[in-house]
Amino acid sequence: MIFFELNTNSKDKKGVPPFLITNDKIKKTSFYSKYISMDNFFKNDDNIYLKMSKFKGANLFLRDYHRWDLGHPIAYYIVNSKKLKKVLSSNNLPKHKFYNAEIDANGKIHKYYVLHFIHDYLQEIDYKKSQFSVISLMENDKILSVCKAGEIKNAKHFHKKNKTLINDM
Repeated sequence: MIFFELNTNSKDKKGVPPFLITNDKIKKTSFYSKYISMDNFFKNDDNIYLKMSKFKGANLFLRDYHRWDLGHPIAYYIVNSKKLKKVLSSNNLPKHKFYNAEIDANGKIHKYYVLHFIHDYLQEIDYKKSQFSVISLMENDKILSVCKAGEIKNAKHFHKKNKTLINDM
């Protein structure tokens, strides 16, 4: 299996990339995080409404891939152009759906897409070879204990162990 990673530059020849926020057409910024999740597709056929925003001094310009900040869903997603959609569609993707999107850049509307994945990364782990650490987030990421390779048998066991650790805190 081949994996690809999609990264953005913090700055390039054009400057600092703009970012996206949920458009004012949507009353609550949490709307998309409520209806687009790690295990549920968006059931609405309406466009996803986004607005381009920027840091002070950054230029508003469209890219093939944008970062969605305020109001983004709690899920795996990629805001992409028609050109990038074509490239992404040519790959063997996990369970996914493309949603139509509008990006408002200074009052001008641009057609984009949001690719949404339904994917459980815990199913991809080779548990026989994987070693897990228990880390305290409150004490400078101090490692509290280590599970030996193969000690956690599968995703179900991982969730059970994780739940136990959370309850013990």
